[in-house]
Amino acid sequence: MIRPLNISNMSSKINEQKSSRLNLVFVLFSNIGIGAGTETTVLTYVKYIKAMDPDLKITIVQTDSMFTSNNKPVDKLPDLDVMTFRSPHSMKLYRLSERIPFISHKIYPFFYIILNNRKIKSISKECDVIYFVYQADIFAWALLNPDIRSKSVVSGQCGLLPNPSNRTLDKLIFKLANKYQFSLHYLTKLQMSEVGRNGKYDFLLPSGVETDNFNPINRNDDGITRFVYFGRVDKGKGVPDLLEAFKKYPFMDSTLTIIGTGDAAKAVESQKSDNIKYLGFIDRESLYREIPNYDIFILPTHGESFGLVVIEAVSSGLFCLVSETQRGVFDDLESIGAIEYIPNTVDGILRAMIKYHGFKVTYEKKLEWHEFIKEHYNWKNISRRLYERLKEIAEKRNK
Repeated sequence: MIRPLNISNMSSKINEQKSSRLNLVFVLFSNIGIGAGTETTVLTYVKYIKAMDPDLKITIVQTDSMFTSNNKPVDKLPDLDVMTFRSPHSMKLYRLSERIPFISHKIYPFFYIILNNRKIKSISKECDVIYFVYQADIFAWALLNPDIRSKSVVSGQCGLLPNPSNRTLDKLIFKLANKYQFSLHYLTKLQMSEVGRNGKYDFLLPSGVETDNFNPINRNDDGITRFVYFGRVDKGKGVPDLLEAFKKYPFMDSTLTIIGTGDAAKAVESQKSDNIKYLGFIDRESLYREIPNYDIFILPTHGESFGLVVIEAVSSGLFCLVSETQRGVFDDLESIGAIEYIPNTVDGILRAMIKYHGFKVTYEKKLEWHEFIKEHYNWKNISRRLYERLKEIAEKRNK
């Protein structure tokens, strides 16, 4: 779900910092059109950083891969340079390799180099800092361009350890990647403790929320418990388990709404009823208006690096039932009573929904949660802190 940047219309008050004339590159492994958490995060970073320094040159390098999304790919954005690489995932031969456990991610960098090395070399010569959202991409960029090591920032957006099911392999891959990773951007303390690296230029900075847009509303209680899931609609997010749990849910005065697209979209579509609603893809402006109309957000994911949708839901005044796989990520929200961790099994989801049948958050509590999110997760402040860190890294490199 993607929102136009409108960079040229941002308030001039933000534009108080002197231009550093930096040349920044943000590298995505996917296409912007997917509009999921990672793509939204990068676009929001870029929007606010560009507003702080309009003379800044920013290039977004994306790929042609849409993965399971049914959205249309995006090739252009206003006021930004966008370059589209070919993704190994778009090649039939590579897709065949994905059927063999532990093979595809090992050969990913080599396919990426074969497809894009000329463009990599061209971009690498010009830029000051390269921000990678996917750790595997740094191999592809740095193997034949070792000077990238001094200008690389590797984000925790997609995790910093590529294969959580194999810790030994994790450590080996991370050790190989380590010499190319000048700076690591941790999203959570949990991520930092798992990775175990604390370099001079490593830093901790969570994702954020457009708190001016994700606002709570004061609704009258009509006796209906409204559950919602919004995000990518696929198995890894636990959407099929959520549907199965709701089919066993004993109360008829409740609804479940699913928002988003993905490989489980057809299954959701086929189960629509008076109590199960599927809205599919909706744009960001519509999402801002839609989310506050619900009571409880459910995220039964099998694993997230962060979970941007959780803080968006809390900012909108929703109580959240969050998979226990995220324990340690949102403990601050648990401490203020805005979330509860639950098992991401059908029975675990069902028990949680039954427990919170009829649950309503008071408007006063919604406002309290919104202010908490605004204080700790506001995108403007987070983007400013990221920009300052990127400038620091560029200045270090140029000394």
